[in-house]
Amino acid sequence: MENIGDIIKKKDGITFNFPKRAEAFTKVPNEFLISENYSAYEKLVLIVIKMHQMGKRWCWPSIKTISNEVGCSESTVKKSIKSLLAKDILKKQRRGFRSNKYSTNL
Repeated sequence: MENIGDIIKKKDGITFNFPKRAEAFTKVPNEFLISENYSAYEKLVLIVIKMHQMGKRWCWPSIKTISNEVGCSESTVKKSIKSLLAKDILKKQRRGFRSNKYSTNL
């Protein structure tokens, strides 16, 4: 039986800039996924941020990167991040003129 990583690699027309990320999985609690306290975009933004963490405490994807990976506008990403910060499920640290650092304890 083929593993899911091999199946994903075989998909026609899909290219991954980060093959390690494409072969990995992002663990997200079901309680978060089924919660009605978060919009669909908030859930997707948080999942993408968690994917970038790759088991580390902090990550720093740009708003543009998150936007591309979620499939929504940059303003939607910014609104979602602001809401997730207010709901205390996401932490952010400014890094000057570079992209912000994000952390989640999901």
